Parts: sequence; C-alpha cells; structure tokens
Amino acid sequence: MFRLLDHWEKIRGGNQVPPRSALDPSDIHWALSAIWLMRFEPESKQFRYRLAGEDVQAIFSVSLAGKTFHDFLEQELADFLVEKFRRVIEEPAICHDIGPIYVNSDKQGEGERLVLPLAGKSGQCEYLLGYTAYNWDGLIKARRSDGVQYSTTFTPIVPDGEVKPTSAG
Repeated sequence: MFRLLDHWEKIRGGNQVPPRSALDPSDIHWALSAIWLMRFEPESKQFRYRLAGEDVQAIFSVSLAGKTFHDFLEQELADFLVEKFRRVIEEPAICHDIGPIYVNSDKQGEGERLVLPLAGKSGQCEYLLGYTAYNWDGLIKARRSDGVQYSTTFTPIVPDGEVKPTSAG
C-alpha cells in the first residue's frame, strides 16, 4: 500500500500533487489489479471511474468503467463517498481507511484503502488514484452497511511539499 504512496511522492516532484500524466502503469505494475482511477466532474459534482483493476472489478457484478457511485451504490453511501473523496481533491489531502471493506457487496472483508489526488492538464486536482487491499475469506455474505465502523485519516498536502499529520475525520 505505502509503496504506491512512495511512488506518488516520487512523481509529485516539486508540485503540490503529481499530474495524472506522470503516472506510468509500468512503474506500478505490482499494484494494477487493486487500483482504481476516478475523475471528478465539477458540473455534476460526481466522480466517474476511468478504470478499475481486476481485483476491484471482481467485487461488483457490473463493469465500473464510466460509472459514478450513484450508478451502482445506494444513494446514502454514494453521497457519503462523494463528499469524502471531494475532500481529497479540494484540500488536497491523502485519505487512508482501515477496517471493513466492500460491506456494500457480498464479498466483504477487512483491509485498507489509500486515496491520492492527481492533477489534470489544467494543474488543478481532478483525479483520484485509489488502491484497495483487503482480505476476503471467500464466503458470500449478506450486504451490511449499517453500523460499520472503520478508521479514516486525512493528511493535508500543504503547498511547500510537507505532509503534516492530522486526526481521523
């Protein structure tokens, strides 16, 4: 997981966040099955999947390409994720989750998720690069989203390049 963060820091150079164009899949070949890329669309205030690795894709029964959270998740969860991930691109910040993963699917497990901002051609943050690592015991379970608790930490990215720790939020 943090190998991806190290790569993100490397391609960031002197920028507040790295440009999407600096992301070379051959440099992160070991992570491709577990990563996902989304673009924020300011006019609709939605994130749209540009790609999802095969491990991520296997969780859902639909292709994620071109979909927003609202296309396949319950309204409340989709709204929650949009607001949460907007913080990543608007501050910008790094988001790190630990705990139950994919509870809205029948392949729930425990794991971690790292969400990193990327800049578009304009230089503004408009993409999310995510990495989801989790353990699934192979049992199909009923979906459960009520009462699920996990730890989320946002680490703001400050202009001078320092990353300063913050509390969970």
